[in-house]
Amino acid sequence: MRGYLLRIVLFLLLISTPLHAEMVEIALPDIQGLYSVDSTYTRTAHFQMDRAPIEVHDVWIRLCGIADTGLLSCEGPYGQEILGPWWTHYEATMKDSTTGLLWGASYTYEDSSSALDFTMKFQTQSQATWDFMKQGTGDLSLMWCPLPYVLTCSEIIVPSVEITNAHLIIDGDFPVPVEINTWGAIKSLYSISK
Repeated sequence: MRGYLLRIVLFLLLISTPLHAEMVEIALPDIQGLYSVDSTYTRTAHFQMDRAPIEVHDVWIRLCGIADTGLLSCEGPYGQEILGPWWTHYEATMKDSTTGLLWGASYTYEDSSSALDFTMKFQTQSQATWDFMKQGTGDLSLMWCPLPYVLTCSEIIVPSVEITNAHLIIDGDFPVPVEINTWGAIKSLYSISK
């Protein structure tokens, strides 16, 4: 009977995959750098996970850096000059390679401080799934642009941003590596019950 019970326990351990829900951060160095109207305003990064998730619940991108808020000069209702900040917009996309549909995250930066630090959550308007993440790889594009302005405004200072840190944050169920000493613990447990 004990031998039969041991075989059942060993079989269950072999077919079960221990899972652990966790937040995994993946550095995106290819997204980092200067974004400006005069040079680069979009970048793409390929990412590779150490462990592929079994299930993905949510995904975010976190951007940190230094923003140079632009300055606009606009004509007021009585002809007076009104100076105001020139805000910028961020758009990140990932293609679901299994369905061909897109995941997107966007944020309009309306802060005049130079320190940039925010997180955008990926969402879909279609039937995109996170199944492509189960392969452990993917591609992400980040686009930056100044917001459009009305014709009565003119550019004084053009905005730009230096992204110094970019991370993909994945909330998912990841397999947990099983240590070899687990089998010894089961064997000793079986030996004690004899």
